[in-house]
Amino acid sequence: MSGPLFSRSKIKILKDDVYEQIKSAIIGGKLKQGDHIVEMNIAEQMGISRAPVREAIRQLQQEGLVVTLPHKGTFVSGITLRDAKEIFSLRIILERFAVNLAIHHIVEDDVKKLYEHIELMRAAAKEDNLSKLVEYDMKFHEVIYKKTNHNRLQQVLATLNTPVRAFIATTNMLYSQLEEVADGHLPIVKALVNKDAERAAFELERHIVEVGEQLLNKMQSDLGLIKQRDKGQ
Repeated sequence: MSGPLFSRSKIKILKDDVYEQIKSAIIGGKLKQGDHIVEMNIAEQMGISRAPVREAIRQLQQEGLVVTLPHKGTFVSGITLRDAKEIFSLRIILERFAVNLAIHHIVEDDVKKLYEHIELMRAAAKEDNLSKLVEYDMKFHEVIYKKTNHNRLQQVLATLNTPVRAFIATTNMLYSQLEEVADGHLPIVKALVNKDAERAAFELERHIVEVGEQLLNKMQSDLGLIKQRDKGQ
């Protein structure tokens, strides 16, 4: 890592500020899987005591973004093949539930936001900016989550999605066709506009399955390359 990753604040730094900066560095790919997170260094860069950094790290541990190993320290964690399978199987169940709760609360302004996020995904796709595409993809889904009026569901879904974003950012995972990923959201919006909960749930599941399959294929491919490399040593 070259240069400070974390900025000082003109106001009193709280645990949430520290948490957001570290989380953004992980999701944005500035901190990669296996990188050592040193509590003292972060505190010095931000000009704060170590207490809020320690609290932020504890929260990141709960979300699975970092892992603390006894006598070694804290590191950016990755997700295993099993983790990914569990995350996507849960997302299918929970997002189908979410769309059924949200569909009758989605209004014209929400539909406008959904289309805006699709356009931003398309723009990111044209620039081959996978990190931005994933960011707007998540924001698209967050519009639906917020209309569920179910706080715990929103929290669980956010926790599930964060490690996936981090994995994609830190491994340079590639989708086969980025613009197809963006356009794949259009049938979801159409179903929401028509208040067709069954169709919306179907289209959401189709989208999650397609993304999940590509991520799992990437992980299995990487695992195969590692095994081949280890065998050749």
